[in-house]
Amino acid sequence: MRKSNPDYDIKGFDALYKLVILIKKAFDVDVSVNSIMRYGINEIKYDDIYIMLENGDIKLNHLHGLNTRREMSMRV
Repeated sequence: MRKSNPDYDIKGFDALYKLVILIKKAFDVDVSVNSIMRYGINEIKYDDIYIMLENGDIKLNHLHGLNTRREMSMRV
């Protein structure tokens, strides 16, 4: 099935919205999409691909965590 606007995937918005939903479900915390750093695959450079191929590791991830003050940091 083709999406009507591929920019949602390419620019990382799909992953961003999924992360917001996951945070709400897992931690019962409302998070603004504007508070999460977002990087899409459209921002991948040649050097990034070279490093990933050298490491044999190509993944796109949702990243989040809690610091020692229990503040959450997120990026996609």
